[in-house]
Amino acid sequence: LVVRFRKLKALGGALPPFDSSVVPVAKKLKTPRDRADLAWWCSLQYDAGSVEQLKCLEMSHLNATEASEEAETSKDSEEQKVALERAKRVDVARAGLSDKILVDEVLSRNQSMTRTVKVLYKLIIDKVHERAQLEENYRPENLVQALLIEGSLTAAVASLDDADGFSAHHFRLLALLVHDACKALSNRYSHVNVGKCARLLTRRWLVHGDDSEGGFTVDLRDRNTNNESQKNGNEQKKAKEKADVDCEGTSEFVMDMDIISDQNWSNDSVTNENNNGSGITSSEEPSALNSLSSQRESSNHICSRVALRIAFLICFAEDYHNHTESSPETGNENLDSNILSKRPKMRSRSKPARKSHQCFEGDLALQHARELLCIVFARQGSTVASTCDFLFGENSAYDDSILSDVPENCATEENHTKSKALSFAMRHRALRVATILCPQEVIARVVLEETISGDVGDDHLNKCAFGSFVAMEVEAMGLPLPHSDLVQLSVMHFPSYARTIWRNHGGSSSRGFSGRLLLLLLELGVNHHNSVDWELFVLIFSELRRLELPRSLLLACECAIQSSAVSLAASQKRLDVLQIVADATRKITELIVSEVETNVGAEIGFDVLESSSTLHRLVTVINKDNIISDPTWFVQAFSDLANQCRVRGLKPMGSEFMKAAIRITNHITDPDIFRNASSIISSTADGTVAIGESISYEWRNAYQQKSVCNEAIHDFEMSFR
Repeated sequence: LVVRFRKLKALGGALPPFDSSVVPVAKKLKTPRDRADLAWWCSLQYDAGSVEQLKCLEMSHLNATEASEEAETSKDSEEQKVALERAKRVDVARAGLSDKILVDEVLSRNQSMTRTVKVLYKLIIDKVHERAQLEENYRPENLVQALLIEGSLTAAVASLDDADGFSAHHFRLLALLVHDACKALSNRYSHVNVGKCARLLTRRWLVHGDDSEGGFTVDLRDRNTNNESQKNGNEQKKAKEKADVDCEGTSEFVMDMDIISDQNWSNDSVTNENNNGSGITSSEEPSALNSLSSQRESSNHICSRVALRIAFLICFAEDYHNHTESSPETGNENLDSNILSKRPKMRSRSKPARKSHQCFEGDLALQHARELLCIVFARQGSTVASTCDFLFGENSAYDDSILSDVPENCATEENHTKSKALSFAMRHRALRVATILCPQEVIARVVLEETISGDVGDDHLNKCAFGSFVAMEVEAMGLPLPHSDLVQLSVMHFPSYARTIWRNHGGSSSRGFSGRLLLLLLELGVNHHNSVDWELFVLIFSELRRLELPRSLLLACECAIQSSAVSLAASQKRLDVLQIVADATRKITELIVSEVETNVGAEIGFDVLESSSTLHRLVTVINKDNIISDPTWFVQAFSDLANQCRVRGLKPMGSEFMKAAIRITNHITDPDIFRNASSIISSTADGTVAIGESISYEWRNAYQQKSVCNEAIHDFEMSFR
């Protein structure tokens, strides 16, 4: 048999079936030890992951167990050791392969899934099994954990990538597949609890985020302070600043307008003028084309990723809410009596039939909303344990069977987590998860039933969401908050708070997170208000331009457009406001030109997809009405960059710049300006071809739309004949 297998392997031929080749030979061997060794050797010859390999391992495991039992009766300790190690080795390989085939079968049972979901699921299980092979001691609970971790990360990254076309429907289907695989493993192994594993991961990511540093909201004061003496020297100043802003006893925070009106914003700007030229841009926003070089965009990306991963964990997790039936803490002030009264009804839903998934509606959506919103609107001084008892179910300490990659002092870590004060970063993550899993009507119902607020209108809930975001940003930058209650934060006067922050923290103390702070001030000044403090608006844009922060400038321009501040300025004929936004777009373009020229000269590559996204956003701002009357300069700048990239062999990047120039040109309505812009593009090497392709594409789309309309009209007329 061995000679035959080796000859077939050498010739690349197919090995004979297990039942007709290995079984007859193995039966002729006398000792179980020899049968186990033969079956083990044969398993290594069959294709990895095949059913034939599993049959060999099952035979080897059966005989290795019998050989180990026989060895126990002997007095030879070495023989006992060898037999035991053989049995363990075979058992680990058999269990791992058996579970791999079980997880693979989930996809074969769901052939109706879209190709996108199938490809991602295959990618997930390949990564999970590759990691499982590196483990010395295979355990099925580790496989469940790896499926949830890798699956949630893959789904979140795909959802945040605009180029992938990964929709919410794809997200739901991929989550369904992964949780079906986890359920199959829990059905095979009684000790595997998918809901418990999902709760542990949810707790960890809600409290700390999903990154290795313990969360994305870093206290930037520690990172940007040079030494301990500077920190100690600023303690009294910070205490005084906090006292100026602290208004915990009031129901609505409104700053003293008389004090604010005396502030000379222009003088403040001049005072800080000498701070430029010290490499702020290179350290804070080193790239104009890469979005993750901005602290705001990076933190938003990580927050969205964490929320999507947690939503992936809990949407289909079996027995995720089963803990509510076992040991409720009756003395918890944040626990709702309605939840306790409805817990018996949830028993039948703890393990729902897979033919009907209701993760976004019904009682399950209400349960998600109640648990998450109790975190969002927790009372002042609440701790993680007092608010999130549902994440600390029975025997919830990290044990060896779940989350084996946590530190050894896991019990101490959990106790520290329980006593940790509830941060606004955690509250905002919980709110983001709730908005992903629960419809607006469910969130409004829970807010009303829990008497969180009597106003459940869309405008009030949007203000609460904005207040949660503001609190998270302020907390991340180490600045004082006027309130620790989210409902009170949502009704405070945001522009007054923005002025106060600028007065106390808008100068040199904001170094290291200037763009993030200035963006927050702009959003506080323009969001949820019909009037805008134009003086502060112009000052913020001027400061961003002076500091040369391209990503923050782009976000500021988009904020000005989306908040209707630009439209309001145009209606009020505030030409200075429109000009400052136009100057900002020019500054962004200048910084892009400088970065491209530097990278081309140093032969540094570009991320074409990232650059394309940035250029698309910038051109959208440039094409906005009332901002730039003559965009010829931008067409010239992008055409020159396209030509430079083409000469250096960077054709994909040059194509993106040319597309930006053409898109600006196509939006021009003035004939003379359009003629000038078109001549600039035509003068470049690839400009004429690009224009032809653009026009051809537009005509082709128009023809296709016309053909579809003609077919519809024809079918409609034929229905009467």
